[in-house]
Amino acid sequence: MSIQLQGYDPSGAVASADTEDSKERVYSLAQAIQKVGDVDEQSAVDEFPPEEDATANSEALRQEAESLARLRTLFASCRFFLNREVPKEALTFIVRCCGGMTSWALGPGATYSEEDQRITHQIIDRPKLQGKKISRLYAQPQWIFDCFNARRRLPIERYFPGAALPPHLSPFVEERAGDYVPPERLDQLRHLGHDVDNLIAQKEEKGPSSAPPTKKKRGILPSSKTGTDEGTADTPAKPQMAVEPGQLHRDNKQKSKNEEGQELKMREMMIAKKHRRVYHKIKRGTKRHAREVDTLKRKRAQIDAGN
Repeated sequence: MSIQLQGYDPSGAVASADTEDSKERVYSLAQAIQKVGDVDEQSAVDEFPPEEDATANSEALRQEAESLARLRTLFASCRFFLNREVPKEALTFIVRCCGGMTSWALGPGATYSEEDQRITHQIIDRPKLQGKKISRLYAQPQWIFDCFNARRRLPIERYFPGAALPPHLSPFVEERAGDYVPPERLDQLRHLGHDVDNLIAQKEEKGPSSAPPTKKKRGILPSSKTGTDEGTADTPAKPQMAVEPGQLHRDNKQKSKNEEGQELKMREMMIAKKHRRVYHKIKRGTKRHAREVDTLKRKRAQIDAGN
């Protein structure tokens, strides 16, 4: 005996249950987590005796651990209220990971209302808002993301509602020498204590002209005639010595460049045939990267000129 159920889709019921469960998990982020026992929130960073080979690595790891410890308390003294037009799931996750509190309009997971006087920041994504309160700061959602990526609280004035936002810097890009690095990223790296001297493109100093210096012909001083006879006029005059200013030796940059190019071609000819294809592929990639860097620099110059 077979029973046929019509109008029932079990996959829909499972999907609905999974959706409700995920929503409850997200909304539970706004709730304070109850501590079990006494936990030392500011645990000291483990210190190991330095070794000769691992001194630099251990110092970098120690600085990274201290930076992560500060990141956990980035929003510790902040209470956020999220408007309904902002992505509250992502913002709540970041703020709670950094020690802050979040809430939103009445609904699942809301812990306090918009009228709460303890709110320090309100995140909105609209140009204007009626009825602003002077006891809190208003910012666009990008401020929270940029603060988290920079691991510090950025000036909020550039993120006011309706303001033109600064460029969003990706935290997943590792800068190398020769890459285009925005000025904002350079300032961020300086604040984090990184050395940015190798990332700054050094402009070539304009040297002297590459044209070889022209040689002046040594002149012959005319000799005065001492006699009136025709024979003395035909006698060739002896050249006299003269002192002329010396010429400073200047390197011919074009000649040096040509010599380097010829040397490079000779080295390329010595590459084995089985490795030549890989070499040309790497060379094309280097040229493509240089073109991309030049394009980004040109676009940035146009933006700065427009502002």
